[in-house]
Amino acid sequence: MKTLLLCLLGLAAGLALAAGLALAAPGDVTNAQDPAGLARLPGFEIVAYESRLGAVDFPTSATTSQRREGLLTRARYQLPSASMPLRPEGILAHYRGLMLQAGGEIVYQGESAEAVLQGVYRLEDEGRETWLQVEPAMDGLSYDLLALSKGAPPAQSEPDEMLAALEKDGRVALYLDFDPGRADIKPAARQVLGIVAEMLKEHPKLTLHVEGHTDDQGRAEDNRALSLRRAQAVVQALVQAGVARERLSARGWGPDKPLTANDTAEGRAQNQRVELVTP
Repeated sequence: MKTLLLCLLGLAAGLALAAGLALAAPGDVTNAQDPAGLARLPGFEIVAYESRLGAVDFPTSATTSQRREGLLTRARYQLPSASMPLRPEGILAHYRGLMLQAGGEIVYQGESAEAVLQGVYRLEDEGRETWLQVEPAMDGLSYDLLALSKGAPPAQSEPDEMLAALEKDGRVALYLDFDPGRADIKPAARQVLGIVAEMLKEHPKLTLHVEGHTDDQGRAEDNRALSLRRAQAVVQALVQAGVARERLSARGWGPDKPLTANDTAEGRAQNQRVELVTP
């Protein structure tokens, strides 16, 4: 049974970027799409995709950075085999144009300390702050995109999308960005839980198991206890939002049910999740 990585971490649907819609291509990985308003370059497909709450250090020069926290989307775009490559500078120019056209600014363009070409851009729009980092491969056949937004409202269609995922796969994964060793619900996570509560209110017969999961760092017993506390915190937040307590149960699996290997930071981040599971 596949787990949907809940895609709440793109740019806000109301973001006033002038070019294009958030579209998917036939060759994209499951559930991947362009962040809203950031239409991809023609011909590229998304071959890797991650969406979650989190924090990231955006370069502000070759040696400095600024840490931002919010809703983030990572995507790797790649041309199909035998395609004509693009100049890396042209890839940057595409996204720079989108951001500048919307009133954004260039934070940094140049090479990182590892000699990776990159462009970093920032936009403020009606209380929303958006950061974008683009790193094209030197062969012009692929590029990595990282978009982060803070203060963005969730799209109105997301409760229906969440319900559809539950009906299809029986589970949805939430990435709520807990602090290490803690189970406190952060303000940004309440946006996600608000969508869950709305879905449950619209479908009063629906019941859910709320299951916590961690990576394999530390003692397994401690991680199981931590994952249970996080699941219980999510249940409590949903009850406070008006969902009947008897419709929810909390479980903690710790590191016992990983989605992927824990040998990279990205893998560990993917395994640290809370899942909504239908009985």
